[in-house]
Amino acid sequence: MALAGDVAFRAPSIRTAEVLAHRGAPVWLGLFTTPSPKDGGTYGAPHAIDLGFVFGNFSADPDFYGTGTWRHRLSGQVQDIWTTFARTGTPGRTDWKQYNLTDRPTLVIDKKTTVENDPLSNERKVFSALPYGGTKPTLQDLTPLTYPGTPWHDPRVIIALIGPVWTTVIAVSLLAVLAGAFFGIRHLLKRRRTVRATTAAA
Repeated sequence: MALAGDVAFRAPSIRTAEVLAHRGAPVWLGLFTTPSPKDGGTYGAPHAIDLGFVFGNFSADPDFYGTGTWRHRLSGQVQDIWTTFARTGTPGRTDWKQYNLTDRPTLVIDKKTTVENDPLSNERKVFSALPYGGTKPTLQDLTPLTYPGTPWHDPRVIIALIGPVWTTVIAVSLLAVLAGAFFGIRHLLKRRRTVRATTAAA
């Protein structure tokens, strides 16, 4: 999920900000990290979770946004930033500097909003090392299984690709098949011994 989000949204946003900053255009970069509690937090901070905070409406999917007064407080902050930017062309926060390629100041929007320099820098550096043309590389191109030498049988790689829920389902299914095969063979062997014993007694 995180890889898909980075490929589709975060990496292109950073590349765009880098190009604009390099050309001297005023640009600010934000990162919405507020997690969704839905399904036990499996999705992290998914695409479009910011919409509820932008419009101040969480009724469409309460499970998606969770509960707590912090939602409305954060929504007010987000709306102030968005509307100020629409009116003035700047976000209206003195601590949130224009994006540059040295410090890479980024507004991290979680239950609290803070300005951080180059957040999640390791992930950014990975994508920075890849050629990017807007549509390439695709998610398929970035799948770990396409990299030479990737240990596809490593449980960590499997879990990262298909997720912990499906990993559990597959593992349980395989155990059920193995258990069925074991008891089936055991039953056949027992039946065979019984037939032999009966034949010998006759």
